[in-house]
Amino acid sequence: MKELILTSDPRPVVPRPGIFINMPWEEYQSLNAFSKSMVGPALRSGAHLDWYIHGPRKETTSIAFGSLVDCLLLEPELFDERYVIRPETYEGPKGEVKPWNANAKVCKEFLTDAKCRGSSVISRADYVKAEKTAESVRAHPTAGPAVRDGLSQVSLVWEDAETGVLCKGRLDLKNGSSILDLKTSRDGSRESFSRDIANFGYHVQAGAYLEGLRVLGEAADEFLFVVVETSDETECPAVVVYRIEPESAVAGLYKFRRALRSVAKWLDKGVTGYTTETLALGVPQWEKNRELTAKGLGR
Repeated sequence: MKELILTSDPRPVVPRPGIFINMPWEEYQSLNAFSKSMVGPALRSGAHLDWYIHGPRKETTSIAFGSLVDCLLLEPELFDERYVIRPETYEGPKGEVKPWNANAKVCKEFLTDAKCRGSSVISRADYVKAEKTAESVRAHPTAGPAVRDGLSQVSLVWEDAETGVLCKGRLDLKNGSSILDLKTSRDGSRESFSRDIANFGYHVQAGAYLEGLRVLGEAADEFLFVVVETSDETECPAVVVYRIEPESAVAGLYKFRRALRSVAKWLDKGVTGYTTETLALGVPQWEKNRELTAKGLGR
């Protein structure tokens, strides 16, 4: 069976446990360790996890925008290195000014040049919206000082005591014994963001990162979500800070460890799909109840 490698980097790095400040993103990605983003695929099968890590992946618009806001807010000095704002117009063959068209030769050359330099191309409108979003966080009376005074992009590597699997995590911000994570959302209300936490596994992130700090001997008292709305409907970058309740963080840690148990097996025995066995399978109980009760005599 295929060996499981926990990074897509062609030259994986075996990490050492510790807390690392200012580790470049590319170096973090090369660390051969398990991360929160792998939990969902790992809970399906080893094949799904391997495909998630090494298969083709397309970044969604919302993730790309969140990454842009992160850069402007947490690492503004790297903006020019990571991004380039495309022009709104280009000059045609006869010197005429035309609206940007990605299919035009001049525009294609611009995009190719940016790709060669490793830069992401963004529109002026997205830049303005992202900067407005970042500024709303800076101006918030609770989130602003925490962002200003905290350590940004702190990388963790720790060994899970139960399985021995090396784990990694990257904190948006660490301020004293608090972890802060920046999230963009179309709806930052309590009811809506509570569903986001469950749907996107944010509680898994909270539980794992708090555990990682504690294993590494650091105080870890709370995990805070700094949520900023990015709705196109209202264009109101409202900000709210939520502290995840301890029971939810523990539930997230349990889910993280459930995935780790499978990962430990695949690291030892190799990647498999769902299972090598043939399994019995039936229809859901409600379907059996309906038909077996009617005994074929229904309408």
